Amino acid sequence: MVTRARRHSPGLGVACLALLALSAVGPARAEVRRVVVTGRQGVLDGAYERLTGSVELELDPAHPANAAIVDLDHAPRNARGRVEASADFMVLRPRQRPARGSTALLEVSNRGGKAVLPYFDGAAWSVNPTTDEDFGDRLLIRLGLTIIWVGWQFDVAHEPGLLRLHAPVATDGGRRIEGLVRSDWTIDQPATRVPLGHRGHVPYPVADPRHPDNVLSVRDAPLGARRIVPRDRWDFAREGGEAVIPDPTHIYLSGGFQPGKIYELVYLARDPAVVGLGLAAVRDFLSWARYDRRSEFPVTKAIAVGISQSGRFLRHFVYHGFNPD
Repeated sequence: MVTRARRHSPGLGVACLALLALSAVGPARAEVRRVVVTGRQGVLDGAYERLTGSVELELDPAHPANAAIVDLDHAPRNARGRVEASADFMVLRPRQRPARGSTALLEVSNRGGKAVLPYFDGAAWSVNPTTDEDFGDRLLIRLGLTIIWVGWQFDVAHEPGLLRLHAPVATDGGRRIEGLVRSDWTIDQPATRVPLGHRGHVPYPVADPRHPDNVLSVRDAPLGARRIVPRDRWDFAREGGEAVIPDPTHIYLSGGFQPGKIYELVYLARDPAVVGLGLAAVRDFLSWARYDRRSEFPVTKAIAVGISQSGRFLRHFVYHGFNPD
């Protein structure tokens, strides 16, 4: 197994490029049960085909390759003792494979979107690349790359075209798991409510809106002292006309949130998803593309790119050894 990684810090956060030279000893097998293609469309005058669908995963909690996935041993299992999950995907594949085989460029999708075409080809931003503007100067296409996206986040916003990991919820022997989580905000404009999930992301469910461990604080600077906001001034709620109605996905503050202040909420949540399965989804989907004879987009090697949190994903991916097949 050979891995090389390079990262730099452009203006928009952390970016990471990794050569994922997946190798196997003996017969290769990925933890992919089935790849379901639900959509096909020719693009770029038929030179490429866009495939969309889902990949169904089945993981062995006892396998050493899965040991780093937190709470995998607390996930429900099927009759074979495996943990099931699935992920959305999109692939752009060349209709004519290059003579030496196609290299995969996998983008670790940030917030369920697609950024490699705008970043590398100067294309328009799109979650469903179809038109000439969506492919820009076609650099990646002229290189004959197979471009792959697969969902790894369970909490992306419920919007058309975004890629999601469908992960099971961990339990403690069938009993719900509860624990403290944190959300924080710095807003630009005065507001009376803010969402628990950033930019439409799905937050962890609130276990008990009135639990005494639910605490909202405010401070003036990152290292400033936290001041507790009195509990009678805020609630899990939003405005409903002239009334304030309960809403477990938002925080309402009487008197409003002030721009520039840092607000921090710690609350008791429940039903943690096994989010580490996103690492396995990337690993096993690429392995399937490379080694499984059923693959409709066979590749010989894979290069991955991640930007912002997706760059951190790749560093974590390599650190925990998910790049070996």
